Formats: sequence, C-alpha cells, structure tokens
Amino acid sequence: MGWCYNEKLGFLPDLGQITHMAACNGVRDTGKDRDGNPNPPDATSARAGSQRKGGTLILPDDNRLGDFRGFLRYADCDGGGRFFFFVGTSVEVWGKAENQHRVVESPKWTPFLVHLRDRKIVDPISKPAYDRLRGTVQAELEAFRAQNGEWAESQRKAIQKRLDSMAKEWAKLNEAEATTATIVQLEGKAA
Repeated sequence: MGWCYNEKLGFLPDLGQITHMAACNGVRDTGKDRDGNPNPPDATSARAGSQRKGGTLILPDDNRLGDFRGFLRYADCDGGGRFFFFVGTSVEVWGKAENQHRVVESPKWTPFLVHLRDRKIVDPISKPAYDRLRGTVQAELEAFRAQNGEWAESQRKAIQKRLDSMAKEWAKLNEAEATTATIVQLEGKAA
C-alpha cells in the first residue's frame, strides 16, 4: 500500500491488490468441482505474504467497514480467475479470454479511502512513505523547472502549492501524534 495526497482531504491510502490467479503470488489452483467448473483459487498464502510485508488485508465482510461492507464485486475470468472491482465502478469487459477491461472509478471510492484512514483500518502514513511521496512530487516540480512558458509556470506553481499543502498536513499530523503520545505518557505516570 502506498499513499497519495488530496489537497482537500489530506493523505489517502493508495491501495494495492492481490492477484487471485493460480501460480501468481503463491495462489494455488484448487481444481474443479464435481460438475467440471473451476473452483476459486486459494489465496491464503498470498494474503499471509502481504501481511508479513506490512500490508493490511481488507476483506469485504470486515465489520469495521460499516456502510462499505461488501465493497468488492467480481467477474469470472477464463481459467478460474476473478477480476475484482469496487462497488459502483463501471466496468466494461471485452471477452473473458482476453481479460481486457476498462474501469471508470466509482464516486464512492474517495469516501471509502477516507473511511479507511479515519477509522484507522489502515496504519497512518509513515515518515518513509511521506518522504517517498514528497520526493515524487518534488521530482515532478524539478521536471517542470526545465521547461519554459506560461503553462510550465502554472504547473510549477500548482505543484509548489501541493508541496506546501503536504508539508502543512504532515506537520499537523505530527502535532496530533505528539499530543496523543504525551497524553498516553501522562496517563501512564498517573497510574
């Protein structure tokens, strides 16, 4: 999982996904049912591996999701695989064999990410994640510094504004974290 930045909503988790396809990421083929239809693959190993690497597994039936429970839907693919997508997403599929598709993001996606962050379903953004995100935006700014013209200048100003906004949000998060740590420390001394 990574992070992205939204100037109105702050830092939001940038979710990854586990490919549920036999022989990918430790996913096992579970054979066929008695009618000869492929069974869903077993992704237990892939899920455990993701969690070992620090990933947060978000299952569609997790009670912490509240109104977002059941947020995933899927379409069957040839070979027993499944293509998962967020509820409310517009998906156009051009044949099961090619597994080609076009996805139009759901208007519920951003509120879902805010919910994951605010309910602490995902861990807060870490300093290394913030540094990587800031470095990516800084590199974007540097690329525009090499260009001339009004459009490039407007892009530099917008990116600099985003960097400044990110820095303020990061400082605010750290201030809140420091306050929480102090309260916990004081409560520990009083006990």
